[in-house]
Amino acid sequence: MPAVVAVVVLPDAVIIMTCNTGPDHLLHFRAEFLNRLDETVVFRALDAENLRQSTGLLVGGTRDRLRGKDITLDVTDEAVDWLATTGYVPEFGARPLRPAPNDLPRTGPPTFPRPGRR
Repeated sequence: MPAVVAVVVLPDAVIIMTCNTGPDHLLHFRAEFLNRLDETVVFRALDAENLRQSTGLLVGGTRDRLRGKDITLDVTDEAVDWLATTGYVPEFGARPLRPAPNDLPRTGPPTFPRPGRR
């Protein structure tokens, strides 16, 4: 059976390709491929403060959705830190943060001592 070749013309398109290989592994791609790219953006690994900010944004979004249902969500700093630590996988960055709360045991979330309480 003969090979089928499809030609696609994309004169005004922006194509975003992602790869988790890191900047050191770009050398493994063939020069013919790399020369066809207009720009390469390398992202650095997230640090603890970036993770905390991302987690805070996710918690804030959840808080806003619940507020629309007349439910108040109170999350301590310790809980945000715990979610950030639990939901971080170095190979995938912050992507696993969103489903991290779904991985909690169904008996309820972990309890954290409130400031001034025992």
